[in-house]
Amino acid sequence: IDLEGAYLEAAELTGADLTAANMPQVRMPRVFASNANMRSANLAEADLSGGNFRAANLEGANLSGANLSNADLTMTNLRDANLRGANLSGANFSYASLLNANLTGADVTKATLYGTNMKEAKFIDADLTGARIASVIKIGTDFCNARMPIKGQKKGDGPKFKLGKCSEKSKELSKAN
Repeated sequence: IDLEGAYLEAAELTGADLTAANMPQVRMPRVFASNANMRSANLAEADLSGGNFRAANLEGANLSGANLSNADLTMTNLRDANLRGANLSGANFSYASLLNANLTGADVTKATLYGTNMKEAKFIDADLTGARIASVIKIGTDFCNARMPIKGQKKGDGPKFKLGKCSEKSKELSKAN
């Protein structure tokens, strides 16, 4: 399926099979795509803001530069997904899998990550300011230079973030560049 640049506002894609679909720059704000199979789909620079992707399969999908602000990604499989530079502000990732996902430079401000599997995910230079993070799996997760929320901070208390620590792998890569 090739939907490059298509405009499908509030499209009903619940349960659809869009495996490996080519949909860069598609505009689908408020799409209904719960339980959809979008494995390996190309959604680079797509507008998916406010979309419902509850329990969808986006494993290995290219979502680089996509707008998923305020999207419902509850229980969504984003394993090995490319979310580099994506706008994920206000998105709900509760119980989602971000296993080995690349969120380098992503805007994850005010997102909800409860019970999220973030094992081996890359949040390098990402902005997680104001994000709600609890009960997550973050073994091997790389937060190198990410803006991290400060736990227990009250409004008006100093800086709103702290910088994440770099893994040895990140340090080696930055030295090589």
